[in-house]
Amino acid sequence: MKLTIRMYCQGLGDCFLLKFESEAGQNPFNMLVDFGLFLHTKGETIRLKEVADNINLETGGILDLVLGTHEHYDHLSGFAHQESWDVLDNMKIRNLWLSWCEDEKSELATKLKTSTRIQSKALFDALGKASADKEKLGLDNNNMDQLAKIQGVLDFQALGQEMGVEGEKVPATTKAIQNLKGKAESREYQIPGNVRTFAELPDIRFYILGPPQSELITKSDPFGAVPQTFSLKRDDVTGALRMESDSSSEYSSNASQDDLPFEESVGIPMSEADKSSAFYKRYYVNADANNSSKTIQEYNEARNIDYDWISSAEALALGLDDYVNNTSLAIAIEHIPSGKVFLFPGDAQVGNWLSWHELSWKVTDAQGKVQIINAEHLLNNTVFYKVGHHGSHNATLKTKGLDMMTHPELSAMIPVNEEFAHGQGGKNPWQMPFHSMYATLKEHTQNRIRRADNIDSAQVSGLGNVSFVSGGSFSAGADTPMYFDYIINL
Repeated sequence: MKLTIRMYCQGLGDCFLLKFESEAGQNPFNMLVDFGLFLHTKGETIRLKEVADNINLETGGILDLVLGTHEHYDHLSGFAHQESWDVLDNMKIRNLWLSWCEDEKSELATKLKTSTRIQSKALFDALGKASADKEKLGLDNNNMDQLAKIQGVLDFQALGQEMGVEGEKVPATTKAIQNLKGKAESREYQIPGNVRTFAELPDIRFYILGPPQSELITKSDPFGAVPQTFSLKRDDVTGALRMESDSSSEYSSNASQDDLPFEESVGIPMSEADKSSAFYKRYYVNADANNSSKTIQEYNEARNIDYDWISSAEALALGLDDYVNNTSLAIAIEHIPSGKVFLFPGDAQVGNWLSWHELSWKVTDAQGKVQIINAEHLLNNTVFYKVGHHGSHNATLKTKGLDMMTHPELSAMIPVNEEFAHGQGGKNPWQMPFHSMYATLKEHTQNRIRRADNIDSAQVSGLGNVSFVSGGSFSAGADTPMYFDYIINL
C-alpha cells in the first residue's frame, strides 16, 4: 500500500488530503482532514477555490471520508465560502466524521457549545463597544494594542463573519458544518475509545482519541507538578469581568449574576444612591462635596471600572480559543501489518492529549492475536505527526506526547505561516511554531519536517520508503508551492 499525505500551503490554516492506494490497483480511498484558512488572509477566497479545484482533480470527484476537527475558521472556512464549496458540492462525499461536540442530540455538547458562544459573543460585543468609544474612554495606545490582540484571537472563531443567503445567514463555521452535514451520504459523531475500519481498507484502523467527555476538555494549559507542555508563561484571569454591550452603568435587575463583578446583595443602582446614606451622597452623587470641578456625570465616569477588563481580556480570549481547540476530533491511523501510525490531533490542547492515556482498545493484530492498544503504544509507533495548532506551545504535549514519539522514521508537517502569525500590525504576535517545541521536533524527526510557509524545507528525508514532493502553484504568485506531499510505501 502507498499512502500520500498532502498538506496544502494556502496559509495559516489546515487542509490535508490523504490518498490510500493498494497494490491491487482498485480505486484509491480519499480522505480530507479539514479545509480552512485564517480570516483576513490576502487572496483568501481565490486560494480556497484553487485548493478545492486541486482536491477535485486529485480525487476524481470522490471523497470517501471527510473530517471536520473543530469549529475554527482556519479549519472549516473552505466548506463555507461559496466559491470553494461550489466545487466540493459537486463532488461525492461518502462519509463525514465530526466529534461528539457537534452532535445536536447530545445534551452535554449543546450545553458546552451554548456556554462558549455566550462568552465569546459577550467578549466580541464588549470589544466592539470599547473600540467605538475609544476617544470617549480615553484609551491609550497600550489599550488599543491590547484590543487588537484580542481581535486577532477572536478571528479564529470569525465572530461577526456570517455567510448564507439573505435572511438565513449564520456564523461561517456553523455554515461549514451545515454544508457538510447536508452533503455527506453518511455521518458519524465520534467519541473517544471508538475504533473504526472500512471494507475498502482492510489493513487500516482508525482510533478515536478525543475530545474527552470529562473535565479534561477544559484543561488547555499545564497543570499539576509535572510540566506537560513546552513552557510559556501566561497571566491567570481571576475574578469576574463585566462586559455589557450597552452604554449604561446602571445596575439592571434583569442582569444575570454572571454579568456582575460582585454579589447582587452588595450592589446599589446609581438611581437609588442619592436616597441612601450620607456616604453614598458624598462620594457617588454630590460631586461638589468633593471639591471637584467635574460634573456629577464626569466624576462618576472617572470612577467607573467598566473597562478595566481590557487589561486581562486577552487572557480570557485565549482561554476561550483554547477551549474550542480542545474540542478537536483527534485520531490515530494505524497500518495494521507494519504497526505504523499517522497522528492527526487537530488543535488538541493539554487536556485532550492527557485524556488519550485513559483509553485502551482491544484489537486483533496482523497475526490474528488479540492485543490491547493504548496511547503510549500509538505514540511510540507514530511515523507521521500533523503538528497541532500551527506549532503553538500547548498543542503538542511533551512528556506524554512528543517524548513518546520514538519511532526512527518519525516525520512531521506543520500548517504554519510564521510571518502571518507574527504580523498583522501587531494583531497576531503568536509564537508559531513555538521555538523549543520546534527544536525538539527537529531532533525527533532528524529534520524530516515540512512547513506550509516553505521554511526549512530543503532537508532530504533520509528514508528509503519515504519521500517529500512539492507541487502546484497559486495564481496569486505565492512564495510557497500549492502543496507538499509526504509519500510512504507501506
